[in-house]
Amino acid sequence: MGETLLHFAAMSGNAALCRYLLEMGANANAENDSGENPLHYAMWNPRHETHIDLARLFVQKGEVDPTQSYIFNGIIHSYQGSAETFRFLVH
Repeated sequence: MGETLLHFAAMSGNAALCRYLLEMGANANAENDSGENPLHYAMWNPRHETHIDLARLFVQKGEVDPTQSYIFNGIIHSYQGSAETFRFLVH
């Protein structure tokens, strides 16, 4: 529980909607009751081709730190998508 509209937009893989919500003031660092922020939801999207754009959006525009949250073990500890996205998240 505790998900925001941005969590669900991120899970859908819709970068345009996520960008719009961020521009409207959505908090990219908002965590649900389990400590997961929208970046986590974006990286769980099964369409791995959306991951790099969403990762850049949340890290650069949303100022999300991929090494933090999710019970203090950021998304980089469990990410299983493309190598390109993983490299971006760890730098």
